[in-house]
Amino acid sequence: MNAIPTMDLGEASPVDPDALLEALPGDDPAGVSLRYDPLYQAIRTAREEDDQTLPMGDWERPLVKADWKRVASLCSDALQHRSKDFQLAAWLCEAWTYLHGIDGFLAGTRLLTALAQRYWESAWPRIEDGDAEPRGAPFAWANEVYPHVLALHVPLLTIDANEPETISLDRWERSAIAPAPVEDDEDAAVLTRELIVNAAAQRPARAALVHMYRQLEDAGGQWAALVAQVDALLGDDAPSLARVSAVLDRLLRAVTVLLGPQGVQEPDDVSTLQLAGASAGAGAVVPLSATDVPVAVPRSPVASACTAAVAGTTIASRDHAYQMLATIADYLAQQEPHSPTPYLLRRAVVWGRMPLPELMREVAREEGGLGRYLSMLGLD
Repeated sequence: MNAIPTMDLGEASPVDPDALLEALPGDDPAGVSLRYDPLYQAIRTAREEDDQTLPMGDWERPLVKADWKRVASLCSDALQHRSKDFQLAAWLCEAWTYLHGIDGFLAGTRLLTALAQRYWESAWPRIEDGDAEPRGAPFAWANEVYPHVLALHVPLLTIDANEPETISLDRWERSAIAPAPVEDDEDAAVLTRELIVNAAAQRPARAALVHMYRQLEDAGGQWAALVAQVDALLGDDAPSLARVSAVLDRLLRAVTVLLGPQGVQEPDDVSTLQLAGASAGAGAVVPLSATDVPVAVPRSPVASACTAAVAGTTIASRDHAYQMLATIADYLAQQEPHSPTPYLLRRAVVWGRMPLPELMREVAREEGGLGRYLSMLGLD
């Protein structure tokens, strides 16, 4: 039997994740199907949430908010005591991600991987009469839902400006085309990319980003292991999980830029960090009055990171080459936000990291299929 990976959310999670994998008593260690049990509907109800960005018009009412603690509680209790179910595990991973950010996603991915290792033959929904679609459905669902959660609801850092604002991946990427703040407007709340980068250089934010970088590396590797496992077990019936992989790559690139040229090295004190930033050509942290909100300085940290990544550099490996492409894409996205080039480079990076079978499935699912793919490459 394969060893179950450690899944530790610390004090944030009252549940021992390993306990969720213990065999259930009775004739079937995977328990019973709960698909038509009231529990499923209770979880769906707890997940319901209004889109806060949509106008309410004449039908204004209190917004419905999802209860992610309840979702996590219902799913973990059912997995531990009633059923080894991939949809329950997928919902639990979603809830943990909302509650605990990338740490929760990593723990949830480990849970899904371990569940597949131990209970693939018996877990729910089962593969019956050769029909693998029900078994693949929770993974296909995850590939549709997790990118949204990771991009919009996992905090990169929080900036204490006029009002505390959490910076998500989506907010970070949109900051590349944010308008410049009006110099005479002290109440202007426009968060430019340089302002976010300088805020990230503050010691508490930087420490959190170093932790997130390491967790993202682990999460990317764990998700890749899950993809390989599902591909091996389901073969041609395996759904594509590439959208999640792509968002994890984008998160890692964002954190890399926010950490600046010094990377994950942790300086002894803030003054050392400021000196390192200045010597590297990036903007130093400059306090703005008593609120200590960092202000933008002319040198772009994205440009500095790009220069450091490619100037006088010998490509050391295939992974290094793709990392350089990703850095160049980030630079071009800032310099030419309306150009399609950075998006094509990012797609090339994602494709380059896919196994061939998964790439072919991804291409086949897109509108135009293989013909569009060959046309994009100039091979039609």
